[in-house]
Amino acid sequence: MLRDGPLVMRILIKKRLLINKLAVFAEALEKRLEDSIGLIFDNLKEGAKEMALIMKRKGYGQVEINHLSGIVEGRIYAQLPAASAITQLEQGQFAKYDYAAGEVNFTGDGEFMLVYNEEKLYDERKQNHKDFVYKTVDFADGKLYPRLIVTEVGDIITTNTIAVPNTSDTAEVGEASVAVGNYLTVGENGFLKVVAAKPATGMVWKAVKEYTMPDGQPGVKIQRIQ
Repeated sequence: MLRDGPLVMRILIKKRLLINKLAVFAEALEKRLEDSIGLIFDNLKEGAKEMALIMKRKGYGQVEINHLSGIVEGRIYAQLPAASAITQLEQGQFAKYDYAAGEVNFTGDGEFMLVYNEEKLYDERKQNHKDFVYKTVDFADGKLYPRLIVTEVGDIITTNTIAVPNTSDTAEVGEASVAVGNYLTVGENGFLKVVAAKPATGMVWKAVKEYTMPDGQPGVKIQRIQ
């Protein structure tokens, strides 16, 4: 039995060395797996940011107010008629309150304000937000008195009113793509549009989250950053 002692000792030493090697290998493997999983998640996050949402919508534009300072502060303007060239305004569009000219338009001095009219749906069982538009043909005198709300840096809204107007509550319009991180400014027609880079001046919004509108259509949550 004593003669077998050195042999047993060598076996135990080899076993301990093997266990140590396996422990080192397992630790290295675990670290590599953690790094690989972290890299995969980072790539997925970056991919999600870069993946563009096609803002194709059926019906008229919609907007949901998440945080709008102008409402809280009472900075709401609704006493001027729209210019004669404006025959309709969609929710989430922008326009200017041109007091000097005595009208709401897209060309006057001052900053664009958010169009947010009181929705009037004649059959709420069959109609929803996409069916509403503020248009001259609905008024006997053919005049629009839109409600405009001042926006400020930090304000947040959810909308699908991007790039182009619609002509009916059933037509499909829009092929603009919006990705999280994109910058948006107001175009000459009062609709938000994606720009390649953040402008140095003027009103700028940033897409912060892909969203859906109440009727299930794609939308985007945006925050005013400038």
